[in-house]
Amino acid sequence: MTQPLLKKDALADELTDALMRGDSITEFKLRRYLNDIEKYSSGIELAYLKALANGLANKKGKAIEYFEIALQIPNIVYAGNYLAYIHQRGLFSERRELSQKLARQYESPSFCFMAYQVNIFHGDVCSASEFYEKYLKLSQEKESEPVIKNFQGAKTMLQDFLDGSGLNRDQVAIIANNIIDVIDTHKVKVSGIEILSTIGHEEKVNMYSLSVYTDDAELLTTMNLELSYKLAEYDELLDKKFSALIRGDRHEEREIELCL
Repeated sequence: MTQPLLKKDALADELTDALMRGDSITEFKLRRYLNDIEKYSSGIELAYLKALANGLANKKGKAIEYFEIALQIPNIVYAGNYLAYIHQRGLFSERRELSQKLARQYESPSFCFMAYQVNIFHGDVCSASEFYEKYLKLSQEKESEPVIKNFQGAKTMLQDFLDGSGLNRDQVAIIANNIIDVIDTHKVKVSGIEILSTIGHEEKVNMYSLSVYTDDAELLTTMNLELSYKLAEYDELLDKKFSALIRGDRHEEREIELCL
């Protein structure tokens, strides 16, 4: 006979489903959820449910605080939903920091892949390699084949860019950090990276660009102006042969699923 769903489990399912849909709730609805959570749950689980509820109410600081309390005892489901929440509603810098932390703490190929991916987006092949190696150890051979191809391509792409532009890795990090700063300031999400180098052609192009989920031409213009002003402040970049760009991506945003 099927056991009835406990109230605390029903709350967890309801909150998780709402976050997956991208819903938001009012302060009044948050208070009702918190009352039920305090009534039907306790301890680490209480902190986890409060994290979900505050996340729905767009109280990111509180949500993060409660997620961190809930993960004082490792729990891969809680960790997965924390990462999915930050992926959905956090900044790129927050996604990078959290995915790296969880990928080191848990034996999870999905966490390792996300940590690998954000470092590739950041142009940090050295950091990406740490999570790439762990991902290969934890994943099935067939699943890892496209990631192997992607990593080899990323390394080649970055090295060609370094050779063509005269930049070193520290200078590329300056470019990447400033692009991410602008993107996070405007709260848009990264969808991909493209590094172009046309060494040997008559017209040489060395371009470092990140794509973001927007088709707002005015916003893209604003972000690229801000980026150009930021990069102009670095004397070490002035004689280098490169361009940096934030591009728009009109595709529908790809979200990761939360764990149930």
